[in-house]
Amino acid sequence: MGKYDPLQAHLQSLKANGQREWHAKFRQIERILGQSLPPSARKFPEWWANENPNTTAKSQCRAWALAGWKTANIDVQNQTLSFFANRQDGKSQDRQNQSFPVETLSLYYRWIAMGSACLDHKGRIQFPKSADRPAIYRLTIKNKDGVQVYIGETDNLRRRLQGYRTPGPTQPTNKRLQAVMVDTLCHQGVVHIDCLDICHPSENTQTDYQLSIESRFVRCLYENAAIIKCLQNGDRLLNL
Repeated sequence: MGKYDPLQAHLQSLKANGQREWHAKFRQIERILGQSLPPSARKFPEWWANENPNTTAKSQCRAWALAGWKTANIDVQNQTLSFFANRQDGKSQDRQNQSFPVETLSLYYRWIAMGSACLDHKGRIQFPKSADRPAIYRLTIKNKDGVQVYIGETDNLRRRLQGYRTPGPTQPTNKRLQAVMVDTLCHQGVVHIDCLDICHPSENTQTDYQLSIESRFVRCLYENAAIIKCLQNGDRLLNL
């Protein structure tokens, strides 16, 4: 039996009898528990904080949360607090626990060609001109091994492409992709670059939300959507 199980049973009993509020003194709770509260309960209001019973490490919180109650009006100076029952009956709780379809976003995009890379006179990759702007980009590499694709997102496209041109010692992905691209271009292969453009299926499409590529959350959303689309198409991904 857990230390706070008697408190949980007491609160369940109050709720079963139709009581929705309980204004308690710390010493009343101690009588119910049959033992003293820890010193932190008398010093810190946070000890009485409400948390998710499925994730909290606080056994006292699980006791009142699983009984269907929440704490409020915590006064450690006067050693009092209030408990309030969650205002939902069993049926509404059952409905809450059921699974229902959730409306999700529909993502529409297209790829805009930037151009192809080549090697400069020093044998380094030279990319098409790009701006200092956020982007989701696609590298399509065609060589003797077939066609491979890499999709990424960045808050600065020009800087990211420069990273492939001159990768740092702590950039293993950049070094790996640089090696593949240099080898491809040395053997008359092709390295093509596209940028993703967020769009809608038609000019008449109306939405109540705006997705901006300035947001990293949005870029990651579209980056992963594009990766999944490549997997569906059977493309060979360099991301994996």
